[in-house]
Amino acid sequence: MCKRWNLCCSLKKELNIGYEESIQFLRKRRSIRKYKDKEINNDDIVKLIKMARYSPTGHNSQTAGWHVINGKEKVNKIAGW
Repeated sequence: MCKRWNLCCSLKKELNIGYEESIQFLRKRRSIRKYKDKEINNDDIVKLIKMARYSPTGHNSQTAGWHVINGKEKVNKIAGW
């Protein structure tokens, strides 16, 4: 296990997906342009960020970072609405 990044982990073979499942997943991806008027709880945001850290980066530098802006009013203010 990697001590520095804690990113190396054993993968569960029972969760592997095959070729057909992979193609279905990738072809279903869509950009969302209409959003629900519902806030996301902080635990779900943390889970998404933890999941995103496994995304590939150039030279595996892991230099990606996130700024979470929670709250419709704050987002609207930043967007200039």
